[in-house]
Amino acid sequence: MITNKSCLFVLQINRQLIKPLISILLIICFSNNALASSLDEYCLSKIKPAQSKLKNQNDTSYKPLQSSGFYGTTPGNETASFSRGKSKFIVESPGGGDLQLRREGEEKILQELGGFLKDDDHVFNIFITEDNWLFINSEFNNYMIDLNTPTPTLGYGTPIKIPPIGDRCGKLKRWFNGGGCVVSTIYYSQTLNRAFISGYYPTNSGYKWTTIEIVGGKIKTLSSLQKIFTVEADVPIYNGAILRGTLNEALFYDGNKIVELDLDLPRKWFSGEYPIWDVRSVNHYDEGEKNNTNQRVFITNTGIGSTNKVTKFIVELKKDTEIYTQKILFSEEIDQENLSLVLLSFPNEYRTWGTTKNSILFEISGKYKTVLWIPKHYYIPYQLRTVDYQLREIARVRAEMLEGKKQKRFALDEATIAFDVVNEKTEASKTYYIKKASPSANCEIMFDPDNPVELTVD
Repeated sequence: MITNKSCLFVLQINRQLIKPLISILLIICFSNNALASSLDEYCLSKIKPAQSKLKNQNDTSYKPLQSSGFYGTTPGNETASFSRGKSKFIVESPGGGDLQLRREGEEKILQELGGFLKDDDHVFNIFITEDNWLFINSEFNNYMIDLNTPTPTLGYGTPIKIPPIGDRCGKLKRWFNGGGCVVSTIYYSQTLNRAFISGYYPTNSGYKWTTIEIVGGKIKTLSSLQKIFTVEADVPIYNGAILRGTLNEALFYDGNKIVELDLDLPRKWFSGEYPIWDVRSVNHYDEGEKNNTNQRVFITNTGIGSTNKVTKFIVELKKDTEIYTQKILFSEEIDQENLSLVLLSFPNEYRTWGTTKNSILFEISGKYKTVLWIPKHYYIPYQLRTVDYQLREIARVRAEMLEGKKQKRFALDEATIAFDVVNEKTEASKTYYIKKASPSANCEIMFDPDNPVELTVD
């Protein structure tokens, strides 16, 4: 085994005689030391952190990006809100019917707007843009209302009907649907502050594929986007949104240019379709970190149950002069079929942790490596999860201590990632904790990416 002392000893020998050998040994010594020390700040503990509560397994950390701090729109909202001065107002479509306006916290209905829907129509989704335009998606029509009025109101008169864009719809289909044809869903990007609709638009010469965007009530055709798509997630740090095409293509739109992102994996043989994927971000302990400049955004199919027999992939969205993707690799020993990677990181840490059914993974130099094996006849049943960590409270206490203010006894929470290990035969479960190494961490195993160890289960 080569150690630091042996490296220094070599340096004392005549360099002219063995200069090539010295170069080789130096590379080995320093590369080994750098890699070994890349995880020496983390360890495994069996001791639960003080004053902590494990987050629920269904916490929003495991949902797609737009549900964990970013603002894409998923169809199905029957409530939206907007502010006017210091007051907040709620717009509702109870049961998918008429619209109602009320002040937040009050039951009194200030205004009710009806009569614009056909008898057999109903509202699927409503949302309000940052510039106070209300959009309504119903089965047969899409509408918009300007909320920029002197007093809070649902506009004046009938909502503006957006040109019908949807499926091809002939006379027979129109008759079968009671005189109307199903229209496309409206999607909203908060980052771009605009609504999008794509589908077939009826013209004198037949149906023409059209995509439109609406900003401030003005409709503009997006001639550069000729694919059916949905708005998958906003990406505020890159001032754009990720769109999903019908073949699961990933597109990025910044309001001016549309780029198809490279997912770096094969498509299906006949259809050319990509595997289904999610947009995810790194889960941080502090809500304030979610929109910072170091936020990492990924497109991945890990953790999606329906893709067990599909090649797992994870690419990171990046931007220099242009938007691009960079593939995150997996070491050969990783069981990708049982990969349930969830992107968790410690406070102020760029690298992320993940898991398979039988191992704990850590990201090192753009590749996930195994740092802990789970013994035979045991397994990890769920993804990793965070433990509550009170960054703001810790900062407050430390600031007051520096000011000389007396503090009551206060046990600071530890930043911790938790996982369970289950006995296959007895179903008995035990929880373990990944912590930053410290005198209070009660470390039992120090992680080493060069020498992953097997967990000893009591």
